[in-house]
Amino acid sequence: MSRANLQQEWIEHFAAWAASRDDVRAALVVGSRGRTDSYPAEEWSDVDVAIITTRPGLYATHSAWMRDIGPFWVGVMSPHETFGGLVP
Repeated sequence: MSRANLQQEWIEHFAAWAASRDDVRAALVVGSRGRTDSYPAEEWSDVDVAIITTRPGLYATHSAWMRDIGPFWVGVMSPHETFGGLVP
């Protein structure tokens, strides 16, 4: 299976996981994989996702939920992050 197919399979698994959660209001693929087809991601680009939830503490302080959507590497953004100054 190609890397692109593996990544697509993981994205679909992530989307199904997010859809099954009552507290997840939105789940987004961001970064290079979230761009339009006019400027597609490179073959070795990673998959960046964001979760909008009513229970941010659950995801920020515990990692057990990650096993449901792994394998992957993860980083959790501080709620005070400004995305490089783009958010006031």
